[in-house]
Amino acid sequence: MLSTSFLLLNCKEEEKVITKNAEVDTEETARPLAELQLDFLNTRYQAYFHYNMCTFKNLNSEEHFGRSTGTEPASMWAPTGLDVAQWAQVCKDARMEGGWLTTKHHGGFCLWDSEYTDYDVASSGVKTDVVGEFVKTFRDAGLKVGMYYSILDYHHGVENGSTTREEIEFLKNQITELLTNYGPIDYINFDGWSSWPTTPNFDDVPYGEIYRLVKSLQPNCLIVNHTYESNLAHAEVPFADAAGRAYPYHPDYMRPTAASNLVQIDWWWDDNNNMRVTKSVEYILGQLDSYNSHNSVYILNISPTLPGV
Repeated sequence: MLSTSFLLLNCKEEEKVITKNAEVDTEETARPLAELQLDFLNTRYQAYFHYNMCTFKNLNSEEHFGRSTGTEPASMWAPTGLDVAQWAQVCKDARMEGGWLTTKHHGGFCLWDSEYTDYDVASSGVKTDVVGEFVKTFRDAGLKVGMYYSILDYHHGVENGSTTREEIEFLKNQITELLTNYGPIDYINFDGWSSWPTTPNFDDVPYGEIYRLVKSLQPNCLIVNHTYESNLAHAEVPFADAAGRAYPYHPDYMRPTAASNLVQIDWWWDDNNNMRVTKSVEYILGQLDSYNSHNSVYILNISPTLPGV
C-alpha cells in the first residue's frame, strides 16, 4: 500500500557523470498509435519529478510562484548528489509503473550537458548528468521513462508571439539530444506550449514540425502534451494539469489522457512547512480510481527534497 512516508525524496553524496553514448535504433518499426496509447493507459499510475532550479530557490510561500524566471545563475544549481535509485524505489513501493523528469522547465536550465546552451548542469558546480542518471536507473528498475521538456523558455527568450526560426531550431536541437543520447524513451511530455495565453502557441512553434522530428528519432516515443483539447491535433495523449482538482475532462470524454495531481501543495519542494506532504493515502487512492475510470493515467507529483531534509 502507498504510504506518505515514501513520498519525500532526498539526495545523497554522489557526483558520478553519465557518459552520453547510448544508441537509438532509428530503423525500429513504428507501432500503431492505438497500441502505444493502450500500453500507456494500462500503466494507470506514474510519478512526476519536478526537480530543477526551483528546488534551490527556496522561496517562502508568499513569493513561491512554482517556476523560475531564467535569470537565476547556473551556480544556484547546487545538489550534493543524487539518490535516483531511491526515487525509483519510491515508484516501485507505490506500485507506480514509471516516472517523468523535468529535463528543462520554463526557466530554461537543462539537467543535461546541452551543446546548445551554457545554462545547464555542465556550467554549475555539480556537473552530474541528471537526465542520464534518471534514465539509466529507471530503466534498470524496469520502470517506464518520461522526459518533460518545456517549449516556453524564459532564459533563451522562447516566448509567446516572438519565436524566431533560430529559436525553433534551438528547441529541435535540444529535443534531438534528449532522444538520441539516452536510448529508447517511452514518453516525451511537452509543456508551456499553448497551455495558457502567454506561452508560445502552435503558430509560434508548429506542432507538425516537432511531431515529425520526434517520430524520425524515436517512432515509438509517445507525445504527451499539456493541452485540454478534446482531439489529437496537438498531442498523442492530451495531458491536463489537474493539480489536485477533480478530473478536468467531461465525464463522457473517454479517450486516453493523462492528468496530474500534487502530493504537496505545489510543484517544487520548499522548506516551508506548507510544502510538506498534505494528501492522505485514502485521498490519493480515491483520485487514482477516479482518473483511471476516465481512461486517464494518474501522474502524481512527488518533488524531491534537498539532502538531509
